[in-house]
Amino acid sequence: MNIKLSIIVPAYNPGKKIERCVNSLLNQSFTDYEIIVVNDGSTDGTAEILEQLHKSLPEEKKSLLRIITQPNMGVSSARNNGINIAQGDYIMFVDADDTIEPDCIPQIFNYLDKSSFTPDFVIFGMKCITIGGETTNIATFDYEEIHNVKKFYKDLSCNVLAIGAPWGRFYRREIINNHHLTFNTAFKRHQDVIFNMDFARYCNSVSTIPVYGYNYIRSKQGATMKFFGEEIIFLNNGVRDSLIGYFVGYCHDEEVMLRINRRSAFDYLYSIYTIYRQRGVSNKFFWLKRYWNAAEKNNPQFSFEYNSGIPKFVGKIGRKSKFLCHLFLYTIFSAEKLKLKLRR
Repeated sequence: MNIKLSIIVPAYNPGKKIERCVNSLLNQSFTDYEIIVVNDGSTDGTAEILEQLHKSLPEEKKSLLRIITQPNMGVSSARNNGINIAQGDYIMFVDADDTIEPDCIPQIFNYLDKSSFTPDFVIFGMKCITIGGETTNIATFDYEEIHNVKKFYKDLSCNVLAIGAPWGRFYRREIINNHHLTFNTAFKRHQDVIFNMDFARYCNSVSTIPVYGYNYIRSKQGATMKFFGEEIIFLNNGVRDSLIGYFVGYCHDEEVMLRINRRSAFDYLYSIYTIYRQRGVSNKFFWLKRYWNAAEKNNPQFSFEYNSGIPKFVGKIGRKSKFLCHLFLYTIFSAEKLKLKLRR
């Protein structure tokens, strides 16, 4: 059987959400694909849920689902292990708590099969679904066959989701294998951006498809909510270096530096906000100064980048006094926590 697509699902403690995810992947009138779930050392019964799910499948569906287990080594390692055993012409990544739409895969291949154009990279529509069930379209595309890949990525360079996310797209496996591309296990966050920029160097053609296929379930906390410290500087600078390496070093496009610096400024500001949202961090003022200085080292205009709202106010205060900025952030996020407590 020719396998057109390998879907890789890294899973660490998703619980019953993994069943919803896998069922959506199986809910396709399509047989030329495989689903590889990499159980990344889950301790919440995920292994048992997957085993029962596989047992309950009709015989004709059993061969579509492959389950492998590894010790807990992180999402990058899980994706890399999935890549190592994938057999499809294309690879698709799906998070264990997300879903895809019924028959989105055959719809996408219907577009691809009707054309003589064979893209290295396929990108299609995505929706965001909140905890309350509200749905927002977060990426939409017309059908297009693209040869000018550098321009395509430049047009997307200010779109964090389009550049960063590994889902809502197909990657040609031959490119990944031939150039030994992997997700960098040293990064706990932003490894997706770095992988996408590495892939972009070898990508010669892109198809955009007018299908809303991927459902991003916005019930999860971002990785930045779980850690902070010097690691944030390592991560933020790593992403900036990767973007510069592609757009400036590879594409020789100095114009994009402004967008890269703005993204870097946003990442540091978000990291500062995250510290003040976290409980049990006693040295918030120290980290505010540390992140602020790291941001200004890369981008001297860091605190001038914002035009409105709290970011603009934070920038103005921070330029005058980091301590006043600390008091302001401490106050507004303490008030936010109190408001949430009163609601409960």
